[in-house]
Amino acid sequence: MVRCPARGAKELNPKIFVVSRCEQESGEGRLRRAGADRVVAPYAIGGHRMVELALNPALPVVVDVDDLVAASGREHMTVAEISVGAGSVLEGATLASGELMRRYGALAIGLIGEDGRLQVGVPPQLRLEGGHVLVVFGTERAIEAMARASRPTLAADDVA
Repeated sequence: MVRCPARGAKELNPKIFVVSRCEQESGEGRLRRAGADRVVAPYAIGGHRMVELALNPALPVVVDVDDLVAASGREHMTVAEISVGAGSVLEGATLASGELMRRYGALAIGLIGEDGRLQVGVPPQLRLEGGHVLVVFGTERAIEAMARASRPTLAADDVA
């Protein structure tokens, strides 16, 4: 009898988000049918990464961001979505001057359009508007600071 932790976890709590590991990519379907929401195949991931490094030896930074950050001893880096609120400090800003990076320490790497699709690379001349969703990379502290700046500011009359 094969035991399946994903199925057991879903039976105990149907709302739980289950991440499972499989030895071979061929096992992904079985784990998903058993209740896994995400399946990770570490050998496949490692193999893909090795191919990327072999094909792009001059660009190891692109595929080794996690390793570089870990080796540098810096804070944990992460990617997050930040919704630009109408009337926020971010509204009207552009990326051309690099001011957002200097002020908050997070790098905008993409923009999610109204259609929900990710546009990688934000045009520097794009003026941020309320409703834009930025995809940013940085420390948790930097992302939290940018997220605070993305909230609408209150006028003095609104605070009373």
